[in-house]
Amino acid sequence: MPVLQRPDGLAAVVDRTVVRLLRERGDTFHADGRMSQVATWVATRDEIPASGSTLDTMSRRVGHAAPTLWLVYVRDANVTEARVEDALRRQLETVPRNFPITRYGVGTVHVPGGDIVAIAFGPVELELDPVPKHLAREEPLHLRGAVGDRFTRSTVAITRPDGTVRTFESRTRSFAMDYVVTDVGLYKVEVFGQGTSGPVVVANFPVYVDVREPEPPPPASSAEQEPAMVLTPALADLRMLTLLTEARAEAHLPALIEDEELSALARAHSEDMADHGFFGHVSPTTGTTEERFRRANLLLPLYGENVALGDSPEMAHHALMDSPGHRANMLESRFTHVGIGSVVRPDAFGHRMLTVTLTFGRRPSPPKHRAEK
Repeated sequence: MPVLQRPDGLAAVVDRTVVRLLRERGDTFHADGRMSQVATWVATRDEIPASGSTLDTMSRRVGHAAPTLWLVYVRDANVTEARVEDALRRQLETVPRNFPITRYGVGTVHVPGGDIVAIAFGPVELELDPVPKHLAREEPLHLRGAVGDRFTRSTVAITRPDGTVRTFESRTRSFAMDYVVTDVGLYKVEVFGQGTSGPVVVANFPVYVDVREPEPPPPASSAEQEPAMVLTPALADLRMLTLLTEARAEAHLPALIEDEELSALARAHSEDMADHGFFGHVSPTTGTTEERFRRANLLLPLYGENVALGDSPEMAHHALMDSPGHRANMLESRFTHVGIGSVVRPDAFGHRMLTVTLTFGRRPSPPKHRAEK
């Protein structure tokens, strides 16, 4: 499809609308060139909804390291400021209140028959020295930076090509380390900020060692786009469990046993996040993961919690497996049981949004009874 630049300042109108609404939300922000590249790519591609994995691939290609990127997409014969404002307001309502929006980017194109506007925005809570996307074996990976002001500590997790995870803790917001890459393949780097809101992923990006970066997938044709299946919480739970079991089998680990108490705890936390508009491990009403376990009288010797957002179980699962910290929970050999709780609700545009919690635990082995003589 030929793409023409619109000459009448549509981008300026969209930019003005974004600035006004983000100021109303109370965010401190500025325009971001990388997000503008992603937004322009989406507008030019003219495919909606773009999958989360596709957006993630393009974001990483342009060097955007932050894990969460929201997208507003408007296509009309003549896009107006009012139409953009309505779409952006509705999307902003879906953003968890504990997520600060610090960056945004705008992409606009004119195509035969109308205008296309894409707006990308999200939190960037990390200052990071430039990191090369490509390295050779035995080269050091230099990681130096600092997480945002609302955090007190930082953690860096690196997933090696063989799936093992190395974690490095810092007692301050700043971190500095050199990690020698010894294997060919994909390394995944994740940075956490630790504070009153619990651990928050502030960066997740790839480093390719003697391998090529994959190309973004081509746009799907209308014939290739299958209608989304009706997804219930029970089906989402089952699919998340199946994907988890497959991932553990691939890592030569035993399947985890479904646990009713852990499932109830997971479901309650997902409902809490969906009902109260936040996302994370620390709830304004129920506190930390540890406090929730204690309140449920689940005094286990080892436990963990993963939370994810997505439009499908597959997207949520892949987001967790692509995160070194969350992947460590998914593939923890000492866990024996799991509970999964999903909430499926439409977002502001009527698209389904999945909020899911996985709670992991190690149950004591049952006592072995000696055979009667």
